Order: sequence, then structure tokens, then C-alpha cells
Amino acid sequence: MRPLWNLLDGKLLKFLGLGLLNTLLSAVLMFGIFNLTRFGYWPASAIAYIAGALFGFVMSKVWVFEDKGNTLNAAIRFFGAVSACYVFSFGISKPLVHWVLAGAGVSPRGIDQLAMGCAMVLYTVANYLLQRLFVFQEAHRSEKVSDSVDGVASFERVENTGR
Repeated sequence: MRPLWNLLDGKLLKFLGLGLLNTLLSAVLMFGIFNLTRFGYWPASAIAYIAGALFGFVMSKVWVFEDKGNTLNAAIRFFGAVSACYVFSFGISKPLVHWVLAGAGVSPRGIDQLAMGCAMVLYTVANYLLQRLFVFQEAHRSEKVSDSVDGVASFERVENTGR
């Protein structure tokens, strides 16, 4: 497996830039839906994250990871990863914030909004790791091949050793 510091590169900066824009748009949409329509925690966050995921997939594939692989396969992995990140981050944030703020006098809707903010942070970290290591992995593998001296032989060693 690659050392984690190898993930700290220009792609991370692009991902963070896209993530800031996507987070801003998703937050406006999520909190707008939550507060203006009185939709609950799950519907408001789901609608916003579906919209953000569609935008994020296109931008991640084309701009961040510059993936030239099969779009359908990448889309399936992308939306599977996004779904896992969403369920993980929003699923853990609500009970965690409720537990931390129990008895603090914060309204249930206030707790839900704080949980949404917490979930956004967890989602961003988990999403980057899954996008980089799972969804757009072919882009990384092809970089390894083009950077290698002996081409395919090095690619096979990378695959077989799990690096």
C-alpha cells in the first residue's frame, strides 16, 4: 500500500478547491431546504448531497483526477463511495452530536444543524480517501506505468505487491 503522504499532492489541492465550492453549494441547498421547507435532517441532507454528488462526479473525473477510464465503471464506484460516505458521516454525526449536547439546552433543530456541519467535515475526509484510493484508481495506476522505466513489468509489480 502507498504511504499516506503520497496522497498529499496537487490532486489533493484540486479536490479541496472543488470540495470548498461543492460544500458551499451543498450547504446553501441543504440548510435552505431544511429551514425553508421544514424538511427533516435526512431529506434535506440527501437532496443536497445528491445534487452535489452529480456535480462532484463530473468535476472529479474531468478536472481533479483527470480520469480517462470507463465512465460507467467510475460512476458506479463514485456513487457507491459517495453513498457510503453519506451514510457513515450523517449516520454517526447525529447521534454523536445529540450525545455530546445532551442536557445543554440546544433545541432539537439546532442539534440537527450542528450535526449536519459535523457530518460535512467527516464526509469530506472519507470522500477524498475513497475517491483517490478506490474510484479513480486507474488514473493513479496509469501514472505509475508512465513514470516507470520498464512499463508493463513495473505495473504488474505495483498491482501484485499492492503498492
